[in-house]
Amino acid sequence: ERQLKKRQYGSTKTEMASTPENIIWILSIPSTGAKFVFDVIRYQTWDGTLWESRVSNGCFHHLKQDGMGFAVGYDLNFLAWDGSKKTAKIAGNSLTVNGQSSNSLQFKSWDGLDWEAKLQVISEEKALSHWDLKFLQRLARGKSSGVMSGHAVVGDKKENKKFRLGFENGTIYDKKSNEKIGSIDTMTRDISFTPTAKGGPKVTYKGIYAADGNFTGTWSQENPITTGTFTFKLDIEKDVKKVKFGEADIVFLKSKSSNKNLRISKEGKVSGTGAQGQWAQFKILKVKDSIVRFQNIGNPKNFLRISPKGELDAGGGGKWCHFKLVKVGKFHVLESVEHGFKKRVGILDDGTAKSPDKTGRGKHGQFEIEYKDKDRQARGPFVQGAKLFFTSFSSGRNLRIKKEGDVDASGGKGKWAQFIVHKDGDFIKLQNVGDEKHYLRITSKNVLDGKGGGGKW
Repeated sequence: ERQLKKRQYGSTKTEMASTPENIIWILSIPSTGAKFVFDVIRYQTWDGTLWESRVSNGCFHHLKQDGMGFAVGYDLNFLAWDGSKKTAKIAGNSLTVNGQSSNSLQFKSWDGLDWEAKLQVISEEKALSHWDLKFLQRLARGKSSGVMSGHAVVGDKKENKKFRLGFENGTIYDKKSNEKIGSIDTMTRDISFTPTAKGGPKVTYKGIYAADGNFTGTWSQENPITTGTFTFKLDIEKDVKKVKFGEADIVFLKSKSSNKNLRISKEGKVSGTGAQGQWAQFKILKVKDSIVRFQNIGNPKNFLRISPKGELDAGGGGKWCHFKLVKVGKFHVLESVEHGFKKRVGILDDGTAKSPDKTGRGKHGQFEIEYKDKDRQARGPFVQGAKLFFTSFSSGRNLRIKKEGDVDASGGKGKWAQFIVHKDGDFIKLQNVGDEKHYLRITSKNVLDGKGGGGKW
């Protein structure tokens, strides 16, 4: 739906070669300061007809509200804030309005609101990492497509407040309990939610979130009645695949920058100059989810660690040795849990250790995890007897079989969302841990349920 990728236009390709293809609208409501990124504007024409328009291949592509009208051209006839009739033309990434050069359109939208729209050329690389396109656009596009979903973390570390929120079709829900706790309006940026109270009074937060990630507004408490103001940070939760490893897997951590394996020497010094020996081998010990420890095989008393002082060295296996594995392509980044995921294991090109607080998610912080047992790597997570979760990318929660045998993707970490792998030749069967009589199946009538008995379905 976003026209970010290069397209072929046949005979017009040469003619339009100099015209930027990746063009978006930066939309704002001047009265509120709200700002959005869209690839479409919805406006009223001179006669009051409602249209939406995209920019593609140097032209306006107009679609009537009822879908019964479509036109392609260089003109956009729109109704301005003051009700006057104006015409915009596009040339490359610039605009003219009524023959005068302009950097924006000031138009009335379908609902009569006054909007300002500016064109912006944006590269595909920048677009895919742009905050508005990754978070706001993902939510806002639901106004037209009917699909609105996403998730974020809202909070203030200083005040020890942190809420994990999910968004779906304008509703805000608690990521842990899956309860509805508020609402969001992506057109006005208004957001309101009441976190699930844990034995204390209910507090409601109302405000407006901005493209820079700040969420400001007022909070109110029920009993005793108290009010105040707040400024929270709204961060995107990255869609990181959870990494599954067996409890006793022995691996090499191959540095992308030095092209050699991470090692801990006899003296406890960490470097990226290892080969295939015992000092470059690590046993992965799972703590929870994607949190693991790396125990050195050469000296089992040594664990990979970022110390309390922020130095990369060997530790005894305590909390400073806990790392979160973040997947970046085929590589992994090792982020320190105790340092708030802000310090990372890093290796320079010459194999020497890089300061953890200067290590990001670039090549110095990336490692390819290779199994010592090559057959284990080929088998992947689906080994006989393994217990697995299946996380849905659409809901952000785990697949589960409920007590009655119905299937959904609203599970947490309990037994109903766990499955035991049973190998059957080149195939697998998935047995539910909550009720071991239930297997995942697709029936002969094409119905997905968890009422299978382990047979061919």
